[in-house]
Amino acid sequence: MSGTVLAKRYEVGELLGSGGFGATYRARDLARFNAPCVVKELLPGRRSNDVARRLFEREARLLFELHHPQIPTLHAYFEEEGRFYLVQDFVEGQTLSQRLRRDTRLSEIEVVSIVDSLLGVLEYLHGREPPVIHRDIKPANVIVGNDGVVYLIDFGAVREAIGADDQQTAIGTPGYTPREQAVGRPRPSSDLYALGATALEMISGQHPLEWHDRSTGQLDWRGRLNCSASLEETLAGMLAEVPSRFPSATEARAALRGGRGTPASVQVAPVSEAASDVAVPPPAGPVEDNPAPVVSSASNAVGTPSGSTGRWLLPVLSGAAALLVLVWFLGRGKEERPTPTSAIAPAALSQDSVANSVPKSTPAPEPAVPAAPQQSPGDAAVRAPLPAATRDTATTAVARDTNPVSSPQRDSMAIECARLLERVSLGEALTEREATRLSRFCKRGSP
Repeated sequence: MSGTVLAKRYEVGELLGSGGFGATYRARDLARFNAPCVVKELLPGRRSNDVARRLFEREARLLFELHHPQIPTLHAYFEEEGRFYLVQDFVEGQTLSQRLRRDTRLSEIEVVSIVDSLLGVLEYLHGREPPVIHRDIKPANVIVGNDGVVYLIDFGAVREAIGADDQQTAIGTPGYTPREQAVGRPRPSSDLYALGATALEMISGQHPLEWHDRSTGQLDWRGRLNCSASLEETLAGMLAEVPSRFPSATEARAALRGGRGTPASVQVAPVSEAASDVAVPPPAGPVEDNPAPVVSSASNAVGTPSGSTGRWLLPVLSGAAALLVLVWFLGRGKEERPTPTSAIAPAALSQDSVANSVPKSTPAPEPAVPAAPQQSPGDAAVRAPLPAATRDTATTAVARDTNPVSSPQRDSMAIECARLLERVSLGEALTEREATRLSRFCKRGSP
């Protein structure tokens, strides 16, 4: 047959395979720039040519309408000299039969990948209206292309259409064909059984008939495979009898993928589970709902403001300090003139008069601060000079005293008072003696 040109277009080349229903040849399509293709020759049985032709055209038309990247495209079907031909794309690669003859068995990762890919093809075929049933899935009809794509070839429906008689002919291969198909009643799930038997051979390296138990008529393979429990459960659902078999390729594929949308060999944990594995570190120390304020170890010490009190106390002290700066400035100005100290009455230092006597746009000059006298042994050591605003606040408080005191003494009192106020505003604790002196400064202005 080599060299023969069929339909004045397809030049037949080498023989790729043959069987009881015909032969398969590699060919060239002369009308498509010698594109490689496959020509399948189908031999009619005892049916009349008219019946065989009608059924052949019906099934071939269904295949012609299939468009899936893993099914070789059917380009033409025709009859010539009483024989029927199909022309399909040629796929470069190896059939699973060739691969198993070389490697005996495949790894679980490869098996899962191939089965998952073919289940996708069956989803497409069985989802058509009416469903297209392959009827002859086996290693010889699965090609792993050189491009890594898994192809499903050689549909049995067309061969069945030109069978031996007018009754429905059982198409299939022993070991891969389920009971219902063997008696001429195939259904979409029959393809799942055939694919499960193909996977059984890939993972074990043994033909499905070698697992057949004559006493039960079932395949006895459970617990005897070197594979994961998840793959074994999926194969069990595909190889079961009709009542217990997966009803669809979609459900079989979901089981193979573990219900998470990816093959079981590369499962990804759900977000909720992955998130639960992330540990959240505890706080560095104990957490209290209502922390207590920090206080001095002394029995009657002044505590650090906290909570809502601390939020308003500091602004009030700052505002009071700004107001008292102006009062101190006026008092110092009068002391430098010949006016006696006793003439500085509290009424003359009212807030209204102070606010009106100094222009708001002109900042007050910072006065000179005399050196502080030596403190008594009970007091703290003399610190660095204080900021002018804090010092002036204390000076004004001392200036309100009605007792006449000298200017150096007043300055010394003002400095000490300002330091104490500054410590309180910064949250420091005062001793009992310091708290008493600060209270006297603010009330009477005397040490």
